[in-house]
Amino acid sequence: MKPTRSRPSLIVLLLTLAPAVLVLSVVVVAKLRGLVTFDVVMHDMATVADVHPLSGFVSRLGLLVWAAAAAVSLFGAYFVYRLGSARAGFLLASGMLSLIMLVDDGFMVHERLAVEYLGLSEKVTLGLIVMMAAAWLVAFRRSILEAGPFFLIMSVGMLGFSVFADVFIEGMAAPEYLHDWQSLLEDGPKFIGITLWLAFHAHAAFHFVSRAPATASRGLAMETRPRPYPEKRLTA
Repeated sequence: MKPTRSRPSLIVLLLTLAPAVLVLSVVVVAKLRGLVTFDVVMHDMATVADVHPLSGFVSRLGLLVWAAAAAVSLFGAYFVYRLGSARAGFLLASGMLSLIMLVDDGFMVHERLAVEYLGLSEKVTLGLIVMMAAAWLVAFRRSILEAGPFFLIMSVGMLGFSVFADVFIEGMAAPEYLHDWQSLLEDGPKFIGITLWLAFHAHAAFHFVSRAPATASRGLAMETRPRPYPEKRLTA
């Protein structure tokens, strides 16, 4: 028996092309309004800034790790949703939170964009992100405990220390010879925290995806199990 081939549907094609077309449309509109040039937004950062290709190497790796965490959670959410698992909401929210972290980190939202275009200070924007993360922790605490919070606790600790170093330690006067080490102190724990964030979400997605088929099969068995007819009472 030959395996059936998967055929791409029109909906999948539209969902694939729509984000790319939207991004290019925004770029064209920004160009027509004189806000950007194509050379700045279309080329690689190292080419635009005329710096070494390895500039920002660790930072760019961190963005890839954020993206991996979002992809793992969103794919897991879709999979367990198709099987009727109640944990789809947790994985979906986790993926969206990882995307928010990715956008903030990749486009310097709390450092530059929110300040210049929204008039929000860096501390206010960071506070909003922390509030979203706290709401996620409270809303899905049972799912987090079920998946095992070890990696998440370590990740939050590392990311929290990085935020502390970024907001408070950066403003302190430091000797000239410590400036490079100060960057390591700020961004080193951040990179470790991102990798631990991926470890938690990959473990959580694997846990709930591996349990979803068994849960769905038990639910299906309960639904299809024949129900006994009620006993008829004998009347005199």
